[in-house]
Amino acid sequence: MRRFRSMIVLTLRTVFSAAVVLSTLSACGGQADRSPASDPANANNTPDAATIVESTSAESVDSASLATARGAATALGQGLMKQLLARLETAGADSALAFCADSAQALTSRYQVAGVDVHRTSLRVRNPSNAPDSAEARVLAYLETLKTAGTLPSEFVEVRRSGNGTRELRYFRPVTIAAGCLNCHGTVEQITPSIRAALAERYPNDEAVGYAEGDLRGVVAVRVALPGRQ
Repeated sequence: MRRFRSMIVLTLRTVFSAAVVLSTLSACGGQADRSPASDPANANNTPDAATIVESTSAESVDSASLATARGAATALGQGLMKQLLARLETAGADSALAFCADSAQALTSRYQVAGVDVHRTSLRVRNPSNAPDSAEARVLAYLETLKTAGTLPSEFVEVRRSGNGTRELRYFRPVTIAAGCLNCHGTVEQITPSIRAALAERYPNDEAVGYAEGDLRGVVAVRVALPGRQ
């Protein structure tokens, strides 16, 4: 059991380290090509009819705001992963699940600062508090199509402008399923009876199961208030 637990921890550390490297490299790379029909910038189902997507290019965002968004996503990911790995190492998957249920939301709130909101979301949520808004759901669906096509980017951005002229950066960092994640997010056969029982008790409407390694789990989503146009 100790050897199996160590394998899970090593897998998670490897995947997370790769994600950090990719997020750093993404500053030098472009985004995947998009057809006009599938690009979120052309979608009309925005939460406010007066809100429009100005751009989906990172180059359209000032460097300070983009760095703030990237930094917030990295900080949240590292903070949660540190706590999760500690529990996996000391007490196993059941303890990690308890952390996700009891402490992850509170820890996430520590990374909120003036003008910046950072959180996790998915089309298949476990905790209803993490449900996406309409803009996030639209981008998540789009990222799912890119994942299927094999062109999932390491980050995706939208610059949105409301009817009153205020502008906002929406930053999304995709999160994929690693092998160790299947202990709580895999098929019925991959999840132990004790964890299945805990999930049923804590999350009776859980949608975050049935994943396979490499699937898109969701995103770390960041909102940053942008300066107005001069």
